[in-house]
Amino acid sequence: MDGVSHTLVSARPQPPHILLRLSDIGDRTAAEKLRGKELTIRREDAVALPEGRFFWHEVIGLSVVNASTDEVLGRVVDILETGANDVYVVRPPQGKEILVPAIKDVVKEIDPAHGRMVVEPLPGMISA
Repeated sequence: MDGVSHTLVSARPQPPHILLRLSDIGDRTAAEKLRGKELTIRREDAVALPEGRFFWHEVIGLSVVNASTDEVLGRVVDILETGANDVYVVRPPQGKEILVPAIKDVVKEIDPAHGRMVVEPLPGMISA
């Protein structure tokens, strides 16, 4: 938060937000100054994810490849939370954005180490 390090004491969901208690922020007035600030953590301090799960920052920017044709469809530019499953927003070099549901029938591989995601598009998912 603005390059200042804080120590997290506790966190609790209060939808649509998460309330954080930081060791060096003692009152509501001090906490209000942090409202809306972006929070980052060191990778080594992040929780370990199960096999096959990825942080958003590992997915955004990946090149998306059609499993059937090896055609590069574009890059992941955003992730939408829909409730049922996430949806990857893929921006092609030309044309309209492609919405890729994050389901096993469609997303065949996510490989951040090689900068790519392999998908099997559903009928009609890619406009001609």
